[in-house]
Amino acid sequence: MSKIRVLPLKGAIASGFFCVYLVGKVVDVMRGSASHTRGVPRSRRGGRTVIAARSGRSRSAGGVTDVRALAEELGAALVRAVRPVADDSLASAGAGHGSVTISWYAFALEYLDMRWPQIAAKTRNETNAALCAITQVMLREVRGRPNDELLQRSLRDWAFVLPRPELHTAPSDVRLALRWVARASRPLTDLMDPAVMRAVMQALRLKQDGTVAAAETQRHKRMTLVNAVRYAIEQRMLDSDPIANINWRIAKTVKQVDPRVVANPAQARSLLCAVSYVGSHRRARGRRLVGLFAGMYYAGLRPEEAVAVTLPDCVLPVEGWGRVILHVTRPQAGKKWTDTGQLHDERGLKGRPLGETRPVPLPPGLVAMWRESSHLRYGQRRAAVLQRTGWHPRFQYV
Repeated sequence: MSKIRVLPLKGAIASGFFCVYLVGKVVDVMRGSASHTRGVPRSRRGGRTVIAARSGRSRSAGGVTDVRALAEELGAALVRAVRPVADDSLASAGAGHGSVTISWYAFALEYLDMRWPQIAAKTRNETNAALCAITQVMLREVRGRPNDELLQRSLRDWAFVLPRPELHTAPSDVRLALRWVARASRPLTDLMDPAVMRAVMQALRLKQDGTVAAAETQRHKRMTLVNAVRYAIEQRMLDSDPIANINWRIAKTVKQVDPRVVANPAQARSLLCAVSYVGSHRRARGRRLVGLFAGMYYAGLRPEEAVAVTLPDCVLPVEGWGRVILHVTRPQAGKKWTDTGQLHDERGLKGRPLGETRPVPLPPGLVAMWRESSHLRYGQRRAAVLQRTGWHPRFQYV
């Protein structure tokens, strides 16, 4: 039995060079005899790949070992030994800049570090989902692959978030999964392959359960891919745009409002009456929610605008029309995505420069509801003082 020891050469892993030693038995092909060697000390065997191959000696009529058969068998054993070690080494080498191209996973982490401070909290959530989907497509078939659920959880909760959690604080299965992703990630330049890029774009069309996502979701995920590719070209990691070579139909979003799904005034009054029964009577949460949904229906406010309405920004007369000055929105994004760790993010008005305001007229019926909501929260006399002095920050519907 001959043994082949495969050792990666120091400083040459990125180039795929390996050093091979025959230990145990050394066959003397000229004399047809075998001599034992002392081999390699046990202290030097740890952490190295050792495989065994039969010497397969066959003697010819002259009693000489068949050199060709021995060489073919040892060559096959050598290929089997070198292939997995080469895959792991090349994958590890692709994790950074150098002669070998950067891996997609390493590039995605770098792109997220650049992009995160520039985008809103809800966009961070969408970027995270898109990078998770692309990364799972850009993985090679390397042994030890975790299950899809563990991969998704590891990437979404530990890899593509900022500030990035310390890896040593993660569960052991998450640490192993992220290390496997770093090894198995394809090079970034594989995006230039039309087959790979098409597979990536197909993955962005689907939800986690395999069904087709909404057109707006597809558009947001595709924009993440486009921005990432542009950043790679800007940093000279890619020579050209690989998306331009793909004939792909972009899903169109519906802009027109379907009148069949819009509540008429009678339905709106019934819905507001039903909302008033939410929660206990003592906490009066449902009665305060009436003012929130009434502002969305009668004043046409977006949900994030209605949540951000403050009492000092309102003019609520006893009779007639009122007015509210909108200057900020508070979209619900989640604590993981906001800079403050709060449930709501604070942004300017949608599609307008930061600090710009928008006056909105309030019909008399809505004015009466908001007056009742403010009196319910603070009391009639205190609500009047707060509206005049501008002391309290917001209505606090929820």
